[in-house]
Amino acid sequence: KFLVIPPALDPAFLAQRDKVLAAAQKRDKKVLLTVCRLDAAEQYKGMDTVIRGLPKIREAVPGTTYVIVGDGSDRARLEKLAVDTGMADYVTFEGDQPTENLPGYYANCDVFLMPSEAEGWASVYMEAMAYEKPAIGCNLVTWDPLFGCYLGREPYCHHRSCFCAPLSFVFPLPLPLP
Repeated sequence: KFLVIPPALDPAFLAQRDKVLAAAQKRDKKVLLTVCRLDAAEQYKGMDTVIRGLPKIREAVPGTTYVIVGDGSDRARLEKLAVDTGMADYVTFEGDQPTENLPGYYANCDVFLMPSEAEGWASVYMEAMAYEKPAIGCNLVTWDPLFGCYLGREPYCHHRSCFCAPLSFVFPLPLPLP
């Protein structure tokens, strides 16, 4: 007896890969990317953590921007947070995009990150890796040898920006970040 398991990523999505990567824009600035729903019931996805950490990241890597693709009921809160942290000029909310536009976003970013506390099966991590991008996520609590402690959310975490340790392997970030 055989069981057919369809590919995890749409072959049409992957078919554009080489062409889109070859056409990716060359730039001096670094681009962080998250692709997901911005639903108020899904604040665990961690875009707020990235926005709060962006000032320190920009301090270490000037010119870094953060692009969020997706829309939903939590967008206004995240836009306000970008304003409140002084990062509104460096956080771009692209809204919902059709699937055929996503390869361009992946090709033109440097790092995909979604420091989510709970994801079931997030294909966006696989999509980013298919476009040769580092994909950073977080689980609730992990041991990090660079910080010498557990990283994640309170009460276990001394460093709320749990994505910064893996990000330091991509960008030269001064560690530890608060």
